[in-house]
Amino acid sequence: MNKVIHTSTGEKQGSLGIVTSTSLKHLLIQYTGFMIGLVNAVLLFPSILTSEELGMVRILFSLAVILGQMAQFGAGNIIIKFRTYEDGNTVSNILPVGITYATVGTFTTSLVLLLFKSEVVDLYSSGSQLFQQYFNWLHLFVFSIAFFNLFDIYLSTVFKNSFSAILNFILLRLLHLGTILAYHWDWVDLDLFIPLYVGSQTVITLLNIGYTHYLGQLNIFAFKRFDLVRYFRAFSSFGLFSLGSKLAHIVVSRLDMLMIGNYLGLNPVAVYSIAFSLSTFLSAPTISISRATTVLATKALQNNDLKELSSLYKKGALNQLLLGSVVFILICVNYEILTDFLPKGYGESTWVFYLLGLAKLVDMAFGMNGAIIVNSKYYKWEAYFSTLLLVVTFLTNAYFIPKMGINGAAIATLLSALIYNTGKYIFVWLKFRLSPFSGSYIKLIVCSLLTYYIAAQFLNFSDSILHLLLKSALVVLLFTGMSYFLKTSKELNNLIDKTISLLR
Repeated sequence: MNKVIHTSTGEKQGSLGIVTSTSLKHLLIQYTGFMIGLVNAVLLFPSILTSEELGMVRILFSLAVILGQMAQFGAGNIIIKFRTYEDGNTVSNILPVGITYATVGTFTTSLVLLLFKSEVVDLYSSGSQLFQQYFNWLHLFVFSIAFFNLFDIYLSTVFKNSFSAILNFILLRLLHLGTILAYHWDWVDLDLFIPLYVGSQTVITLLNIGYTHYLGQLNIFAFKRFDLVRYFRAFSSFGLFSLGSKLAHIVVSRLDMLMIGNYLGLNPVAVYSIAFSLSTFLSAPTISISRATTVLATKALQNNDLKELSSLYKKGALNQLLLGSVVFILICVNYEILTDFLPKGYGESTWVFYLLGLAKLVDMAFGMNGAIIVNSKYYKWEAYFSTLLLVVTFLTNAYFIPKMGINGAAIATLLSALIYNTGKYIFVWLKFRLSPFSGSYIKLIVCSLLTYYIAAQFLNFSDSILHLLLKSALVVLLFTGMSYFLKTSKELNNLIDKTISLLR
């Protein structure tokens, strides 16, 4: 007997109410996990692993993320789009379709890896045999990431993904923390460290599947309405074309690291990965807000409700950019202090972070243009834009990395993000007359520039901890205060007003 999942919250609270409550809860979970991740990625992993070992771990992870996304064969996007066509048992009936596509995709990906193992290994074997030694763990890694993402997407469509977020952002990082400490204390060697690291992803995947079963939604034979054979052509056409949308974002954030490993070796990958890890802090608002807005935007498109879609588009983009900007400033004014805790050489990643951070802000500023395209009748255009992104990303990295090293890779990422998002923005404007931009963007830019300038000039201390605490407090107070009095975001002002009323 399936448990009843209520998804009528939007009718009672309004869609933006769902976005606010769901996003804030998810954001809190994310930043809790990111603090653990900060200890792992910035402090422990670079200090305990050699730069060659760290580079190898980052290459394995980057390949697994890209291949895991490809291995779904668009199953995640199929679930988001087709589950909202009917009410009733639709939620439980579309999941087996996603599982079928992901299973076929995962086995196909593993087969390709086996057939082209020597070619892939040769890309990263110059000067190091570590990648070749642990290559076979990619198969389990890809399977785990593909199926975790699949069930995570499914749970997000019914706003039941808090547990999934805890697994991904908190438990996974705690497992990595335990694994790296075990390696540091010589409880395990590198031959056991790698399977434990990969196995951490497998653990949270199995727990996520178990949670879906607990909700009564894991009925793999539920094809009553969504008959796979009957809808195969529609599913396949949409799934394969929409695959490019998510894959594009993954490629933008991972291809640079893979190409650094190919051109420069594993050691520069380790240095680059520090800036990359810190830049992921900026992604939290986008991930949190988009999980709610994408589902609601899909429903608005199906109902041809452009007014609702425009509201989601504008407010989602503004608020994720606002949150991302304050995090970017926080890290910028403290970056040199943070890298002082690392072994010598990692401080060379400062400009890499600035450029990668700006690329993240570009993505946030343009909002959910990709989600609008991929869930509309123009979904094939997302594949065309994604192809453009792949070409631009590869060419810019191939040009800049040999000339400028890891800074060149970051420049390539920023340029690719600008070209990709500008193209999609123009398309959405031409087809829907929708834009995320408003006068509030000018207020946000003013708040950001003033906050950065003031924070960079004042409260500089020789004591690292005191510097971090006071600088961070100054940034939060300045940015929040200016944003509030300029009324940059209605949602931010409402949140502050509610907080103040509770404290009185």
